[in-house]
Amino acid sequence: MTAQAVTLIVERFIKPMTLNRLFWQLGVLLSVSLLAACGVSEPPTRGGPPTVRLLSEQQYRNTIAEIFGPQIVVAARLDPIVRVEGLLAIGASRATVTPSAVERYVSLARSIATQVVSPPHRDILLPCQPQDVSIADDACAGQFLEQVGRYLFRRTLSEQELASYVVLARQATELRGDFYAGLALGLQAMLASPEFLFITENVERQADDSWRLDGYSKASRLSLFLWNSTPDAALLAAAESGELHTRRGLERQVDRMMQSPRLEIGMRAFFADMLALENFDTLEKDSSLFPAFLPTVAQEAREQILRTLVDLLLNREGDYRDIFTHDWGPGCGVSGTCRFTESGLVALRVPRG
Repeated sequence: MTAQAVTLIVERFIKPMTLNRLFWQLGVLLSVSLLAACGVSEPPTRGGPPTVRLLSEQQYRNTIAEIFGPQIVVAARLDPIVRVEGLLAIGASRATVTPSAVERYVSLARSIATQVVSPPHRDILLPCQPQDVSIADDACAGQFLEQVGRYLFRRTLSEQELASYVVLARQATELRGDFYAGLALGLQAMLASPEFLFITENVERQADDSWRLDGYSKASRLSLFLWNSTPDAALLAAAESGELHTRRGLERQVDRMMQSPRLEIGMRAFFADMLALENFDTLEKDSSLFPAFLPTVAQEAREQILRTLVDLLLNREGDYRDIFTHDWGPGCGVSGTCRFTESGLVALRVPRG
């Protein structure tokens, strides 16, 4: 799959059209673009309108890991998003947050913030240290919160926004007599903010009086589509400079993102949603009829599907149609059987016929 093909997909779903048709056509366009024999001759379409969508649990976890590292534990399960018209991606735009979910978000934000400023992590994750840990340091707090807030909110914070979080950190420091406790409260407020939890897209008027998504909204759509996570520094810089509004600039960013290992994460998320693979989590079998069925079998089946797709489409750069037509035999393909061990994925020989 070339950067030009993906760019064509991105351009088309970035311009206005109905939300339901957007995700249906997005799936079709992605599938078609993966066909080795096809070019970019699809009929012209329009992209989706600006939306407000709730971060999925996996997007939340991916974002925290990208910003702070995998050592920060996200020790909670979030409310599941309900499928709408067969897709979680559509359901995210209709999701609501219950009072109990708000409490869970706040508690989770407190846990993450406490871990980030804890002694084992602060020297790595914080860009500065206070001159005296018992008093407030607005400069250091502002430097950290500005840096982190840019990735959490997927855009640059306004001066007023940053000032409000710095003031909150200062007041908490004065109350607790601990700079890091105050900084944790400022970070907690960011992590519990709707600006982080909801992906809010904005539009801007062009010279011809038409409307388009602003650079940050395009960057968010790109990163969540291809990586299922927050934009990185290069993508945010491209959004700020206007590079994403040009075809060449968009192609450059898409090509760069497709070379990243994070592309596999985005592909797994796309197919997990399209194929509703979360149903494996609740799959049950009658033990009297299927005595060999264990909970691990369902998870292995889910992982087998995803690894097969990644191997065919990314590693081998194969034809998407092979998923449905190729005879995978007794290996770890669609019709094969395999088991996960400590040393990796092992194929099990099964008799045919």
